[in-house]
Amino acid sequence: MWPHLLPLALAVLLPFLAIVSGDSCSDCSLSGGVYACVDEYSYGICFNMGFVVPTAIKKCPTGYYCNVDGGEFCTPIETSAPSCVTLPINADAYCANLKKEGYFRVESDSTCKDYIHCYKISGEYLGWLINCNTNEYFNSQTSRCETQRPDDC
Repeated sequence: MWPHLLPLALAVLLPFLAIVSGDSCSDCSLSGGVYACVDEYSYGICFNMGFVVPTAIKKCPTGYYCNVDGGEFCTPIETSAPSCVTLPINADAYCANLKKEGYFRVESDSTCKDYIHCYKISGEYLGWLINCNTNEYFNSQTSRCETQRPDDC
């Protein structure tokens, strides 16, 4: 409709989106170490370990958001808002900002399966978002997917 206004709209909205998508995702401390929302519709059990156990991630029923307020894992969409909102990561923008080549774990990914391969071509930093295989986790120390969950994740 008005494509020339898109950059302005993004500049205005991105600060607010950053607040919404903030630090509440996978934060076990918000529920006293019991569980955390990992996205709008999923929660993971923490077992008082300080992180979401990847094998204990469950989906909320259809029509429900994950919510850490009020003591229930999932609350009806009509009467609540999600506790955590995830936004897709732009690998090219991430690498352009980082200005480094290499493999980097996506910090917002609580499953530790996503990483970005940054490379430089014609003076421009670009990136690929990559996922580890099932039952593998990205280890930022070795820059590889491995079967053992890394300590820093």
